Amino acid sequence: MLSSLPRSDQRRIAEAYVRGLLHAEGRKTLQNIARHAGGSGAQNIHHFISGSSWQWAPVRETLARRAQQLLPQGAWVIKDIVIPKSGQQSVGVDRHFLPRLGRTVTGQRAFGAWLVSQDAAVPVNWSLFLSRKWLGDPDLRRRANIPEGLRATRPEEAACHVAVSTVRGQGLRPRPVVVDVEGFDASLCAWKLARAGVPVVVRIPPDTPLTVDTSVLGGYSPAPTPACQLVSSMRWFRHRPDGHRIVRIGFGGTAVTTVPVLMPSPGTGAAPAGPEALPMLLVAEWGAHGTATRLWLVDSRRVPWTCMPGLVALPTVVDRDGAAVSERVGIRDFAGRSFDGWHRHVTLASAAHLLVTLHGQEPQPDACPAAPVRGCA
Repeated sequence: MLSSLPRSDQRRIAEAYVRGLLHAEGRKTLQNIARHAGGSGAQNIHHFISGSSWQWAPVRETLARRAQQLLPQGAWVIKDIVIPKSGQQSVGVDRHFLPRLGRTVTGQRAFGAWLVSQDAAVPVNWSLFLSRKWLGDPDLRRRANIPEGLRATRPEEAACHVAVSTVRGQGLRPRPVVVDVEGFDASLCAWKLARAGVPVVVRIPPDTPLTVDTSVLGGYSPAPTPACQLVSSMRWFRHRPDGHRIVRIGFGGTAVTTVPVLMPSPGTGAAPAGPEALPMLLVAEWGAHGTATRLWLVDSRRVPWTCMPGLVALPTVVDRDGAAVSERVGIRDFAGRSFDGWHRHVTLASAAHLLVTLHGQEPQPDACPAAPVRGCA
């Protein structure tokens, strides 16, 4: 996993760092890892993470290829994590509203790309979201050693960046990308990834405005309509996961509604059916009480919607293994100030996570309904 590091002393310290992530007790701070490493002093450990010259991207590419061997039938899942911080010194710290908690949290926000199967999830790539507060302040940029080329981004752009850079990695075969993130413009993310040629499935909020593709479903209004209204008005468009139309069903969570929609180019004011519009499929999962539980936009040109039951269950595996493995190896524990240090820490924490999975030390399985995604690439 560490073969891309150019020098033997770097590989030696990196191995000591990963061992510290795996075995040191308590929070995986630089000091705690240095104590566990013994011969590699705290100064060497600190320099290796925050001040060295080694590049994390080649290490991540190696992790992705190794994860692909481990999980040959997996798909990519993009999820975000928020790392609460009590101070303002760590790179990227800002205020973030979390819909799942219903409150605002001060901390870092990062987007991870995970290779996921029905059995395990492994993180292989990361993007740290940096707000205008950080990228627009020369003092903050200099203090955190933020690269000059980074520009002000939106959370959607950070998520798209980590998705595109991951799927285009060397030696990786095409796979669907499932984006399950709350509190950002999901339709913008779906449009950007679809335009980039990524086979994408994106979870969207119920109030997302969409337009029915009237070239497929004639007689419907071309006006933008909230996604929840579209699926509620088209309940007769329900299907079983095998693709067969259902005329009458019980509400047992065994059906989805599919609606062909068009997505205009965001922010251009283009007509819904203009030349920049992308054909997508709105997919709604029906719950036990006759309500649509989750809504997804699917690039149906590249992802068969019959793969949806397996794909949309995969974020649950990320939640499970993120809590049981990544948290244990300190994915959130970096307390330094530098941009490079944060990326190097999460890269080696991802290596530690992969090692746990490789050696069969998986967390205890829970009731995860993930299904195989074989044949859906």
